Amino acid sequence: MRFDVTAATVARALFDGAPDGIVVSDVSDVIVDVNAAALRKFGVAREEVVGKRLDVIVLGDRVRVPCEIDGQKFFLSFLREPSAEPSADPSNEGDRFTVLVVDDDPQVRWAIESVLSRAGYRVVAAHNADDAVTIAHDIVIHALVTDLVLPGLSGLALASAVLAFRPDTKVLYVSGMHQVGADRLQPGTAFLPKPFAPAELLERLRTLLA
Repeated sequence: MRFDVTAATVARALFDGAPDGIVVSDVSDVIVDVNAAALRKFGVAREEVVGKRLDVIVLGDRVRVPCEIDGQKFFLSFLREPSAEPSADPSNEGDRFTVLVVDDDPQVRWAIESVLSRAGYRVVAAHNADDAVTIAHDIVIHALVTDLVLPGLSGLALASAVLAFRPDTKVLYVSGMHQVGADRLQPGTAFLPKPFAPAELLERLRTLLA
């Protein structure tokens, strides 16, 4: 089976499906985008907040993270509900694991990194297979999350290369263009079609690492 999903679609699905409210602002602190959780927190429509200054609309505890994609700088503000702060266990589900994320599209790579980091995983990333193999040689990784279509080696070939010297690594293939049949999935590997919600990504990874 073949899919046809753009990188923007994948990034948007992860952004809108995130349980935390996320507000995207430019370098002048003007809001350029908000996700569904943030709109629920504000109780307003998207068009009512986009274009307004961040310090006017954002209330409560937040974590602000600088980002850059294709030379464009912006900031992400993760909104936290004070009542959820004491329950640290769910947000640190992956604190014992290091995950290597490999995707040549910076939007998708960042979106996956963000979801996993917020869940407590230690995340390292690469945009091609060669860099990924080097990273896997240098540090112990517990899971590899890789796109199937990469510059150079494919995701399947990358996984084979990593498993040759780190056989205990779990592998999660993701793709919006192709699908890996069950007959090609070895024990300790799984496939997740793009686009996917953050909860789907976390659940699939949690199952692999259990």
